[in-house]
Amino acid sequence: MAEQNQGNEQKPHSTQIRMDDSKMETTYANICNVSFSREELTLLFGMSKNWHASQKEVVVEMTDRMVLNPY
Repeated sequence: MAEQNQGNEQKPHSTQIRMDDSKMETTYANICNVSFSREELTLLFGMSKNWHASQKEVVVEMTDRMVLNPY
């Protein structure tokens, strides 16, 4: 009898995840600024085109922001 019940047991439900990258964009960044709080993590990406260390001011062109929720 125990053998018959084993065949009727439900198997755990498994979810398949399919990643659709058809709308994904690629951006190059050589600067990343990270800030966070309990509610969110913020990543700022940008590009520095200043290659000389002797410059008094370095300008970074910020291009993308990603805000993530840790929950």
